[in-house]
This record gives sequence, C-alpha cells and structure tokens, in this order.
Amino acid sequence: MQSHPTLFSQITAGLYAAEFSRAVKKFPPAKPARGLAEYDHFLALCFGQLTYRESLRDIVGCLNSKPRLLYHLGFRGRITRTNLAYANKHRDWRVFQCLAQTLMRRAGALYRETSLDSDLPNLVFALDSSIISLALNLFP
Repeated sequence: MQSHPTLFSQITAGLYAAEFSRAVKKFPPAKPARGLAEYDHFLALCFGQLTYRESLRDIVGCLNSKPRLLYHLGFRGRITRTNLAYANKHRDWRVFQCLAQTLMRRAGALYRETSLDSDLPNLVFALDSSIISLALNLFP
C-alpha cells in the first residue's frame, strides 16, 4: 500500500471539490454523463498535459499501465479512449475556462502582497508551455 500521496495528487489537491462542482453546475451538459465523471475527465486531461502525452490513446495507455495506482491519483471511474473521446466531444469547454479563472483568482490573491518586479506592471500567468511543431516550408 502506498504510504505517501503521489506528486500528481499533490498538484491536483489545490483544486477544491466545491469549486469544481460550482464550475460544472454553471454549464450543465445537454445529455447526462456516460461512463466518465467530469472530475475524472479533468484529471485525465491534466495528466496528459503534465506528462506531455500526444493522443487519447497515449493518455489511456499510460494511465492504465498501472491500474492499481489510479485511485491514488484521484480517478474513481474507468478511463477508456472511448469515454475520453465522448467526453471531449460532448462536454462544454467553458467548465474548464471557469475552473482556470477560479484558480487564477486564487493565485492572484495569494501573491497580492508580494511586490512585483518593475518590468512587470501586472500579474502574469503562464498557462501553457507546450512546444508546437511547425512545418518550416509553411512558416519560415
């Protein structure tokens, strides 16, 4: 049995269940969820982003390589490629936008008293640092 929390669960511990539920309730789905809870969907996408996964198959393969550890990562349901594809197609993206805005407000409140560098007049957030590959013949 694992005696300490995983690094991924420590990262996602900063998100409170009430905040996530509030974001989901703001944008209810047109159809009821099938097979994959909203929080599991969010965790799978976070895991894919943090571990540089390139496809749904890659995310699912990596997560299901150690099925006993999924519970410790915070997952409560089965993660399949079909469930992730269905959730990506039918869930409202504004849930994640609302969630990101909530986390950015909280981060801003944490560092409100910190003096900023004179070169940066406003608080800056780094949201994504992924590398995007471009074809050199199209983008010289």
